[in-house]
Amino acid sequence: HTRGPAQGGVQGPSEGEVQSASPLRDLEPDDILQSETQDVCESDPHVGMDRAAPEKGSSRACEVEVASFLREYLGTSIQGPATKQSVVDKLADQRHVRFSKYAGSLEWSNAIVVWVNIDGNDYSNMFLDGGKQMTWFAGGKQSEKTPVVQRLISSAPRADVPDAATTVLLFCRLKGEPYVCCGRLGYVRHDAHKRPIRFVWSLLDYAALGTSPHFKQLLGEASRLQK
Repeated sequence: HTRGPAQGGVQGPSEGEVQSASPLRDLEPDDILQSETQDVCESDPHVGMDRAAPEKGSSRACEVEVASFLREYLGTSIQGPATKQSVVDKLADQRHVRFSKYAGSLEWSNAIVVWVNIDGNDYSNMFLDGGKQMTWFAGGKQSEKTPVVQRLISSAPRADVPDAATTVLLFCRLKGEPYVCCGRLGYVRHDAHKRPIRFVWSLLDYAALGTSPHFKQLLGEASRLQK
């Protein structure tokens, strides 16, 4: 497969840590648009005993080529309409997959995408330690028993487990602008007593993102909103 040109890319994965603050907002639903289904994806290897297998052609049945995607798009502004669809098209390498645009996360067979808008409304996520870490809230009706939350807790790649089965990817955007690929998230902790559940993530590619003007713009706006 061939991919389109990336804008302002950076290279190389790295790790992060904790402290300072800037708010982000959990993404509200976009227009709900689903791609045409094609039988290009297979079954989900992460199906639990109580979880139905994904439908063919859905994102949860499709695998993302994470390493090659990050080599091309880490730190870039995803070109095309400023919607989730543009990101999904790149992640699926132009395969047609079905997905809902209502959730703040999107499951794939080997990855989970976390979506965040930076616009200062509602309760806020926060960048910590100058962008090395961030907080993020799960859906309001989700609990530790929700399958995607279980995957986030138990399968998210950590600094000491780089080959974990599930890679968590962060995409942020300023209001009305395209999403920026902010790389991999490493699980730090979560607070199941909060509603929504509060996660703390480490931005594993923070060092490489430091050269991205798009990531710097996100941090700058988040810092401004915090004041």
